[in-house]
Amino acid sequence: CDGFTVAVETLAGGDLQRTVKSVTGFSLDRLTVMEREKDGVSAYRCVWTAAGEGGDQIARSLILDDGKFHYAVTVMAPAEKAAALENAWQEIFSSVTLRTDG
Repeated sequence: CDGFTVAVETLAGGDLQRTVKSVTGFSLDRLTVMEREKDGVSAYRCVWTAAGEGGDQIARSLILDDGKFHYAVTVMAPAEKAAALENAWQEIFSSVTLRTDG
């Protein structure tokens, strides 16, 4: 996207620890993960930073859990751009839905 990266992943459900580690590179005990319901499914959100060759990166993820799969949407940008991208990132996360009507 314009100045940031968006990644979408579908992973096997049942093990949130494994999913968070796969998406973020960190174990659950190293992150603050907020849980709430979104559209009738469990939703987990977290934020983290990572150092890279090009400098520090800020990342945010939303993981939806329908009981069978974990659906992860992650956005990442250079730390100095992240604050300016807040509105764009909020629009992305607000638009993510999971249909569960069978």
